[in-house]
Amino acid sequence: MHTTALGYKKYTHLTLYERFWIEIFSYIGKTQAEIAAALGRSQSTISRELKRNQPLKNKVKYNA
Repeated sequence: MHTTALGYKKYTHLTLYERFWIEIFSYIGKTQAEIAAALGRSQSTISRELKRNQPLKNKVKYNA
């Protein structure tokens, strides 16, 4: 996350690279806090990403 000249927060989208690592870390059982620390993102960002991409029947943990 970056800030503008006025100090407002400027949010950035997750990259495909970050989504790939979220999928890998989730698959091997890392916690959301561990994933967030590894990627330098907030835990809430990781939580929303995992929730947003969760399959309906929970057949796979995460799908980027």
